[in-house]
Amino acid sequence: LGIEPAHTLPYGAQAKGVIERAHQTIWVRLARRLPSYVGADRDREARLAAHKRSRADLKAIGASPLLPSWGAFRAMCEAEVTAYNA
Repeated sequence: LGIEPAHTLPYGAQAKGVIERAHQTIWVRLARRLPSYVGADRDREARLAAHKRSRADLKAIGASPLLPSWGAFRAMCEAEVTAYNA
């Protein structure tokens, strides 16, 4: 995806505040748009329903319509990084 890793000492996230901001701006924003998002800021009932449905689908058929394919996920990630860099 054209991303360079930046390492820091454990428990020292403040040392890489730029990375923390990018994480919030790129990945959390992308995750919130997915129907499978189960973050704390999502409605509790919707979060539980999405979690239960995706796990039941995975158990029954090995896939879930709530989860994008790997190719679709990569395309979403690339588009989000491109938008962030622009």
